[in-house]
Amino acid sequence: MARFQLFARIDERAHYAFVQEVAEEGRLPVLGRDLISAEAQAINDGTWPQPSPSDPRTLGFAGQSYEAFQPPLYYVLAAPVFAVAGDHRHKVFALRAFDLILLGVAVGLWAFWPDGCSRTAGSCPSRSRSRCFSGLASWRGP
Repeated sequence: MARFQLFARIDERAHYAFVQEVAEEGRLPVLGRDLISAEAQAINDGTWPQPSPSDPRTLGFAGQSYEAFQPPLYYVLAAPVFAVAGDHRHKVFALRAFDLILLGVAVGLWAFWPDGCSRTAGSCPSRSRSRCFSGLASWRGP
């Protein structure tokens, strides 16, 4: 988690900006109006804690808070995590840790949620899901 560069190239900056808007401004960002924050841009450009030489207003779509179309539940839940961490670099890692916790909860629910299967019939999808997860967890890649 900490070994990845700050702001992975897969929209992390835009998701961070969404959480930041909710945590600091108390509102949802508006698609096409709100821009990436100066802090997020500086982290993205590798200049944090110094300001970025890039102005989000000149970056077109990349400078916008383009994840603003997403449903807000995750961002509202993540806002307190964002608010607790001090420095903006620490906020990135705190949000990543929060994401891992959510992933663990989701996998736990998927693997062990009672699904009404018939245990007397000897066929239980939750058992096969558990085996599937065990296989995925031990997979080392190609």
